[in-house]
Amino acid sequence: MNYSYYELAVQRWCTPEYNLHGLWPQFTPSTYPTYCEDVVYKPPTGELLGEMQQSWNQCGGDLWEHEWLKHGSCVYEQQGVAEDTFFNRTLELFYEYFDLTEKCTQQDCIVGCFDLDLEPIECP
Repeated sequence: MNYSYYELAVQRWCTPEYNLHGLWPQFTPSTYPTYCEDVVYKPPTGELLGEMQQSWNQCGGDLWEHEWLKHGSCVYEQQGVAEDTFFNRTLELFYEYFDLTEKCTQQDCIVGCFDLDLEPIECP
């Protein structure tokens, strides 16, 4: 079964400002694929690493690896998207739609939904 849209999630776990949590493929608002392919995590480097450190706080953990293995592996399986492209696209959406965090009232928040071409849609 193929997923049909994405949710862009933010978090305010270890910082006062919202940071990225992830871009999640979804079947429905409550069902989603996970760990779809056996992929390898390669820690980001260079400019991508700098952007991730600034906007995608790991809160001292392994959030980036978790997001790639759990969610990115499904984007890889269905769309053929490589890890660095997945991270870059997620960051681009976060920057473009950051203003939507104003509607967030909890530590974790879905700021928007996107079709498979990453165009904004109404969240189901």
